[in-house]
Amino acid sequence: NATRSEWITHPLVLGPVIPSEQYQRWLLDKEVTRYLEAAVFLNRALLNDYINARNADSIFRGIYLGERHIGNIKAGPIDHRHKHADIGIMIGEKDCWGKGYGTEAIRQMVELCWTSGLHMVTAGIIEGNVGSQQAFFRNGFWQIGRFTEYRWFEGEWRDEIIYGKVNRAD
Repeated sequence: NATRSEWITHPLVLGPVIPSEQYQRWLLDKEVTRYLEAAVFLNRALLNDYINARNADSIFRGIYLGERHIGNIKAGPIDHRHKHADIGIMIGEKDCWGKGYGTEAIRQMVELCWTSGLHMVTAGIIEGNVGSQQAFFRNGFWQIGRFTEYRWFEGEWRDEIIYGKVNRAD
């Protein structure tokens, strides 16, 4: 787990994920988890186990606006042989939606991935999740694939669109 001194310096910072009641509240909110493959953690011990498991195989960070925890972002699981990972993001605080915080968190996560030696990062986004599509496009991701009718979503089959970005500096 990262300490405060290891956080990225910026008004929006990435820091440790905390198994809080707030995080549990996000996971129980159907609007917050609408596009996520999120599990429900009924108690803090189970949520803590999940966080520890993600910290073992991923780069998993909380998204903080000042001291306020507004969401989480993860790159993983990391494939160390092929040097790639999949990025997933959740902005849990609804009053923070549409303000560019997801875009900035993705930018910072990509930088962490590059400094960790990864060559490529990807993101799978359910068709119709325009906010996520825009946030990844703004960070230089491009569409690299599509799984047709891959996700059962709100009573219909939806495509999952795969976006990717390669570290050209490595």
